[in-house]
Amino acid sequence: MSYNPDTQKLFDIEDAGENNWLRIYCKDGEIFDAWPDCMTYVTIGDDEDVDAMLFCLRDGSYREAAGVEIDHFEVLEPIIPESEEAET
Repeated sequence: MSYNPDTQKLFDIEDAGENNWLRIYCKDGEIFDAWPDCMTYVTIGDDEDVDAMLFCLRDGSYREAAGVEIDHFEVLEPIIPESEEAET
């Protein structure tokens, strides 16, 4: 199945962030570290709903970003479950 480039970017982010922290680079210059929580839809301006992703940030808060807002991303370190962090 073929998706538009912005939707495909979200699927790539979802796959890459399954067990890893990601650094998301937005087209407006914003950069944030997060892991993908779930796909959503958001309305930007007068546009119809567009594909978006809800991200969990390192501080535990959430942020939504539409695929059209994201320029690119990079994979950072693996996510360590809290139970494993307590053991170290």
